[in-house]
Amino acid sequence: MQSSTYAIALGSNRCGRHGGPVAEVRAAIAALDGVVATSPIIGSAPLGPSIRRFANAAVLLESALTPPQMLARLKAIERAFGRRRGARWARG
Repeated sequence: MQSSTYAIALGSNRCGRHGGPVAEVRAAIAALDGVVATSPIIGSAPLGPSIRRFANAAVLLESALTPPQMLARLKAIERAFGRRRGARWARG
């Protein structure tokens, strides 16, 4: 079975069941199979109308999943973490 390398960006600016944004990113990394490298988790100031700081990281992972299967897996992890889709801010 062929394996692919994926670069995945992760980020959070909300507290969740795992704790603050940094803890949420750590837990998201732990939920991924096949991680071969992880960046540091970096905090950053909010942009736009948001007032919460962000925590961001990236991982490299090896997986036999196809790109559509990987996307489905990542979306499932987002749902499990309580991610809600909603209105996004825009310049007006």
